[in-house]
Amino acid sequence: MEETAAMKPFLEVFEELAAKKPDHVVMVDQGGSRETTLREFLLLIRRVTAKIESCGFPEGSFLLIHMSRCMEYVAAYFGAIKAGMAVVPTVSDYPEDRIQYIKENCESPFTITDSFFDDITDYEPSNGKKRDPESIVCMNYTSGSTGRPKGVYYSMGCVSRSIERAQQLFEGLDQVVTAASASLAFAAMCHDCLAPMAKGGTVHLLSDEIRKDVKLMMQYYEEHQIRCGNVSPGMLRFFKHTPGLQRVLTTGERVINAYSEEHEIWCVYGLTEAYTAVSYFKIDKPYENTPIGKPFGGVVMEILDEDGHEVPDGEEGEIYVTWYLSEGYYKMPEETKKNFLDLGGGMRRFATHDRAYRDENGNIVYVNRKDWMVKINGQRVEPFGIEAVISSLPYISNCVVKCFSEGNESPWLCAYYIEEEAAALEEPVKDDGMSTGDRIREDISKTLPPYMIPAFYVKVDRFPTTVSGKIDRNKLDPPERTTLQHVYTPPENETEAALCHAMEQVLGIKPLGRNDDFFLLGGDSLSVQELITVLDSDRLRAAEVVSGKTPAGIAALMEVGESLDVSDEAANREKKYPLTRYQQHYYNYCKYVGNIVLGNTPVMLGFKKGAFEAGQLAEAMKKVLTHHPAYTTRITDREEGGPMQCFVPDSISVPDVACIGKEELEKKKESLVQPFVLDDQPLYRCRIFSTPEMEWIFLDTHHIIADASSLDILERDLILTLKGEELPEDYYASWLNQITGMEKSAKDVILPDDTYDRYPAFDREGSGCLTQTIDVRLKGSVSSCHKKAEKRGTTLPEMLLAAGLRAIGKYNKSSKVCVNWIYSGRDMKIKQDMAGLLLSAMPVPVDLSDLPNKNKLLRKIREINQHNMKFSSLSLGHQGGRPVKGDTMTVNYIPYSSRSEENDAVIRRESLINNNTANSNVFYVIAQESAPEEGFDLRFKFNTAVYEKEKMEQFVKIYMKELALGDYDIMGEA
Repeated sequence: MEETAAMKPFLEVFEELAAKKPDHVVMVDQGGSRETTLREFLLLIRRVTAKIESCGFPEGSFLLIHMSRCMEYVAAYFGAIKAGMAVVPTVSDYPEDRIQYIKENCESPFTITDSFFDDITDYEPSNGKKRDPESIVCMNYTSGSTGRPKGVYYSMGCVSRSIERAQQLFEGLDQVVTAASASLAFAAMCHDCLAPMAKGGTVHLLSDEIRKDVKLMMQYYEEHQIRCGNVSPGMLRFFKHTPGLQRVLTTGERVINAYSEEHEIWCVYGLTEAYTAVSYFKIDKPYENTPIGKPFGGVVMEILDEDGHEVPDGEEGEIYVTWYLSEGYYKMPEETKKNFLDLGGGMRRFATHDRAYRDENGNIVYVNRKDWMVKINGQRVEPFGIEAVISSLPYISNCVVKCFSEGNESPWLCAYYIEEEAAALEEPVKDDGMSTGDRIREDISKTLPPYMIPAFYVKVDRFPTTVSGKIDRNKLDPPERTTLQHVYTPPENETEAALCHAMEQVLGIKPLGRNDDFFLLGGDSLSVQELITVLDSDRLRAAEVVSGKTPAGIAALMEVGESLDVSDEAANREKKYPLTRYQQHYYNYCKYVGNIVLGNTPVMLGFKKGAFEAGQLAEAMKKVLTHHPAYTTRITDREEGGPMQCFVPDSISVPDVACIGKEELEKKKESLVQPFVLDDQPLYRCRIFSTPEMEWIFLDTHHIIADASSLDILERDLILTLKGEELPEDYYASWLNQITGMEKSAKDVILPDDTYDRYPAFDREGSGCLTQTIDVRLKGSVSSCHKKAEKRGTTLPEMLLAAGLRAIGKYNKSSKVCVNWIYSGRDMKIKQDMAGLLLSAMPVPVDLSDLPNKNKLLRKIREINQHNMKFSSLSLGHQGGRPVKGDTMTVNYIPYSSRSEENDAVIRRESLINNNTANSNVFYVIAQESAPEEGFDLRFKFNTAVYEKEKMEQFVKIYMKELALGDYDIMGEA
């Protein structure tokens, strides 16, 4: 390839910019909270270069990048190229199978992940290598017709010219301040991110949460005065003008009826094979099919007929693009030869397979794909590739995937399949209650990325054919989506009714009930934005639609999704707050029983000798504990109004350090766990022990201020502190401030009266705190239990509650029963980093005589839970009389969550809790998930002061029969 005078390697462009304007902010990320200057960015690039050079990889090796969406991702991109490598960008939502195939296909010796940057400051910056224009520097993988992604690889000359050309998209802006929202794994990264950086602008790298939620995106645009941004055509329908915005670039699929009088909209047409945009059209009015405009920056675009001749204006043909394009398809010489024509001097002509025509103004208007390749959510998809994956499933004989688009809605895929004859199967299909369509969706999601998963699955006996015997795709009609609905269930409140109505408008299905799944009926990431716009509620976010799925589920999340006032965290820490119901429960019981270790959650965190010094660990623990307001908490017992939770910000001290032998520490562990004095005393203990082999942190926290999730958060923050990284904010005190203001609504909480049976009938009168357990292991896996619940239109927690209610009713021969549901309050993103006690035990009382079947009972449970969620944390105080007999039977559901693999490699955690010691509840069911494909465990804990074990074993069998999740073993039974 010949280097022209106009082309300068893009790495040199950035180095020259850094020399001229070292303090210029080149990138903003982490939700707008972090700015990086050119000086800092170039220094990081050079350190990345040095670290890669130290690894000794052969020059020209392909290195995968598989990182979170952050500034370091782009630095890794540049640094690897400076080190003489070629980069292969991937993103987090790729399935593991796809990642593994890409890695094997390009024979990558190494994958750059987030942890690559842990020790990056240890490396002296390197200037790297000067790359020749012909050298391969990058490869993007795109959809392939074989079902496997195919690599499109680029030279330094192609990438540099593409970045240089794409800068023209930002001409005329008063400031080049842009928002990057395209996937970093696709060629759109060039004009979305690299080109505005090369032009001397500031790029705001939008987080995954923001770039997928049009409301959050507009808020970000306004707050940061974004001048130009990339908005997909699907999201553009809901995007409104923000102050300072001058231009929107939209690309990826057909643009329909898009126009703004307040800012420019440019319809951009790009190709993976060209690494960026090749044409654009400045939209001057709404179009039913907006032109893709004219080529720019030296690109030549021709519209040719089947014989390779230019067609007259107004007639359709195939678009051919000529320019300095990619080198072709990696390890696919025949495919490359079929689509690329080498013209010499680095110039190539590429057959796009896109059909188009020129209008009377010379603008190109895209019509359709020549080979049925389509674009879904802006990503190029070859249905043949999806067909190959589905047809490879043992229970599928053949498959055809077709794209549909009705009116202005976004395109969506439907898979038509023929099932394999049962006699031809080597193994019969498991009878797990799943439909064939659901099974296909689940199986292919292990291989294909989300945008390639069809929305619908239709079983057919045979495919329509042409006269020549070929499959006639034109005769495949769109599916009748109403066949995928649940039995219609009307909405039960105003929020559900509004959601049902909005979903009907978005999906075009009527009537739609409270239990209908938005995504199974054809909803996708773009129709989520439309739903948010149609509903027009400040309470709804994209994440709630994705998590809730049904109007009932989304409404429940909206109920608990009130925004927190986090404006003055420091001031909030100085206040006193009434105890929440769960805290009040622990306080009362500890006062009632006396000097016991009820509520203690002691652990030992071990570090290999030499990883960190004992003094480092002590200082780090002080910083972490001080950072989390809950750990500065003390309980003040007021005479009027009950005990209060008080924050004492300066109460955290550096933990003591003791040098001790291994055997001596083992003996000492038993004496470390001591009862807490709850009034006006610290509610945690922390000490450091240094043995010859390990450094140990002993941490014991009372459950009145923290839960199990809090320990995971502390462990994560300890690692971050030891690495010198910033900690996520903890808004626990602000959250308490908010719920205090909700006290006036507490009267609406459903509470049982004294006529409800709250536990299995006592065998004898007594009081005490010792418990015994009966452990049960369901033989089915965790995932199969979830599928059975989904098949019944419910969830595992609801099934556990229903089983508890019916079991108490049968055991006691009573109709009015009640159990407590332990609900985790970490239901909002802002609460994920709070290390305080966010649990609440919410009473679920029912009259079984009014609920003759399980379906009605489940609906009643859901209604009570949804109503009580928003009041779950209020300080209503302890209900009932004596703490032992005033409790309801409690069901605690603990979903599977694995600790960070990174933390596991650093910290060894040992629990010092004896699970057979004190517990305040008369009867307590703990449902504990292990790994998804392992068994599901239930632990029944009962108070020995009032129950006999033989009677409890009878109750457990009644409970398991009502739960009806399959065979089980009672552990320890013969």
